[in-house]
Amino acid sequence: MQHKTKLEEKEEKKKEWEDKCNKMVDEFEDDESRTELHFPPSLSPDDRKVVHHIAVLRNLTSVTEGEGRLRHVFLTKTLPTYPIPFESLSSDLR
Repeated sequence: MQHKTKLEEKEEKKKEWEDKCNKMVDEFEDDESRTELHFPPSLSPDDRKVVHHIAVLRNLTSVTEGEGRLRHVFLTKTLPTYPIPFESLSSDLR
């Protein structure tokens, strides 16, 4: 029976977290009523890095707040950044 190295175990744990995180983000993106997805402060710095990386890949905004044991990350849906022509705005917004 072959034993896994610590590096292999770490990579396996990271992959499991990536899969879980991607599933959570899938559900978040599919739910139009949700604008934020908060993760618990119990995430390690490495776990938060995974969340930030997934946010970049999916065009979401990631924010880390808090200090020490209260530090946590959350995602928000990013609005399009392309310019909206003035003429397309309704008259009450002009």
